[in-house]
Amino acid sequence: KSPAVAKKYLDGSRIPIIDDWFRTEDLGSMDKNGNLSVKGRMKELINRGGNNTYPEEIESFLLMNQKVKRAAVVGAPDSVYGEKVIAFIVPFEDQSVSDSEIKDFLKKSLPVYKIPDKIIFVDKIPATESGKIYRSKLKSELVGHHEK
Repeated sequence: KSPAVAKKYLDGSRIPIIDDWFRTEDLGSMDKNGNLSVKGRMKELINRGGNNTYPEEIESFLLMNQKVKRAAVVGAPDSVYGEKVIAFIVPFEDQSVSDSEIKDFLKKSLPVYKIPDKIIFVDKIPATESGKIYRSKLKSELVGHHEK
């Protein structure tokens, strides 16, 4: 909320503003000192069996593994839990790593519902022009391709 927030896009379409607040669909929490911590985007939240999981949290733990160069996590439809957790990993060129090694590493720090159901090793992770993970592209191209 700010006087500097635009009311319309350049093409004239309206920006999603409700009660003078710009709706970003970001998810976050505020600590007791009033510090805001952004958790992720509403549309990226993974609901696995009623447990909400933020992809960024799992990614941060994946990147703590010295064999993982890049990581991205998305949700994919699951007939039992609603969604399953899929991790895409780019290992460092000189490293060999297995999906069981990654899962064992994560089990030391994360609850079981945040452990990826599937790990897919890739050469690169698609990114937007600003360098952010292009999650919709991962979901549409890579999940669909690897699930066949």
